[in-house]
Amino acid sequence: MALLPLLLLLLRPSREPLALWRVRSAPRCLALGWLHGIGAWLVAVPWIAGVLREHGGLSGWLSVLLLIALCAYLGAYHAAFALFARRMIARASPAWIALALPAGWVGLEWVRSVLLTGFPWNLAAYAWVAVPGALSASAWVGSFGISFLLVQSQVAWFSSLRAGSIRPLWALAPTLLLLVAGVATTPPPAPPPDDGHPVWIVQPDIEIEESGPASLGRMMAMSECPQPGGLVVWPESATWPRSWQGDVALRSAVLDLAEAGCQVLINTSRWEGDDAYNTAMVIGRQGEIAHYDKIHLVPFGEYVPLAGLFPFLDEIARNAGGYSAASELVVLPWNEETLGVAICFEITLPAQVARLAQLGATVLVTLTNDSWYGDTSAPRQHFVSARFRAAENRRPLLRAAITGISAVIDPWGRPLDKLGVDQAGVIERRVAGRSAPTLYTRAPWAVPALAGVLGLIGLARPRPTRRSGEPTSPEEAS
Repeated sequence: MALLPLLLLLLRPSREPLALWRVRSAPRCLALGWLHGIGAWLVAVPWIAGVLREHGGLSGWLSVLLLIALCAYLGAYHAAFALFARRMIARASPAWIALALPAGWVGLEWVRSVLLTGFPWNLAAYAWVAVPGALSASAWVGSFGISFLLVQSQVAWFSSLRAGSIRPLWALAPTLLLLVAGVATTPPPAPPPDDGHPVWIVQPDIEIEESGPASLGRMMAMSECPQPGGLVVWPESATWPRSWQGDVALRSAVLDLAEAGCQVLINTSRWEGDDAYNTAMVIGRQGEIAHYDKIHLVPFGEYVPLAGLFPFLDEIARNAGGYSAASELVVLPWNEETLGVAICFEITLPAQVARLAQLGATVLVTLTNDSWYGDTSAPRQHFVSARFRAAENRRPLLRAAITGISAVIDPWGRPLDKLGVDQAGVIERRVAGRSAPTLYTRAPWAVPALAGVLGLIGLARPRPTRRSGEPTSPEEAS
């Protein structure tokens, strides 16, 4: 309900006898929206300061300043929404407000997810991860569609409070209908299947300061192939700083595991000439079967934008500035299944994961290293993204995290087996892939595009023409 107070703050009591409320001035609405956004993001991502301090080698005060700078940038989207909302509230009817305000929010959320490399973290939809029907409904409208419904529900309550009437709550009807449909189409949790192929997800609980040559021994001690045809999944950075190309011990150990009849999905650095890539690689008995090079790199983590201007940030991650972005999205073979792999942050990108399903992925996989964040909200926020990607595309999803949260997630976004943060263990389960595309998989662009059109129409709507004796705005009419 965090948007409801912001919408109410955009109004002030009217001094005119026929009007209860007036919208505040544009500068005041801009300031209120910006403060709302800064506060929201400071609550959501305070762990960023800890990452910068503990792993980036920055001083405490500089880490906090950079966190505030990031939150100020993200807060600008809330400020833009406040200005947009002010215009709609002052000029539009309640019915149009119920459409335009959620569309404006979704349009800005989409811009945030693509602008300046994109930061689609904590989409509004994720607040409804536990709301019955929301995950299932995302297969039709995606996360952005769920964000639309969430904002629309808050706009309905805002309009009801503003009018002093329950009539504006009609806008809750589409949300309730879609959630009910989502509940109706969600099957009960299924027992472990007898069909499918066996999977072993290894979570070694290796902290950053522990990783090194000895980590290979721990991974091998926890890994086995009890049944041929299975897949052993290792998380991101599990054997750093070893690489498949440059380390004989790593190749020998993984090939010994593959000799038992399993394929092994590992994360490694890979070189082509002077270019290094963050790579997911499927290994069989004869060695590499196929690989995927990460496309969406994390700024200041895997590369440094404008590195000459930010030399002090080179040590935020061990390979900062060292990776190149690949240009081609590919899927990887595993027996009769096809794996669509998203490396770490890429699982937060709805359209990219949908593209994997379009390319034929029957099982989604994400390999991640969340040890940077410790036992904070960050691994849990990251995990929610993975649940929505599984539900949007109705694909089982395997999540391997070096310190947690690792899980097998079913096609409706429900964790079937899970290892929490700072736990070591192995998840064993049989997994059967799915190939039928969802409505969202077919058109992941549809809801953002529709929201953009509605938002632009709202901006272009003229102020209602005033006739003699009529009020000039809904505020005066109230």
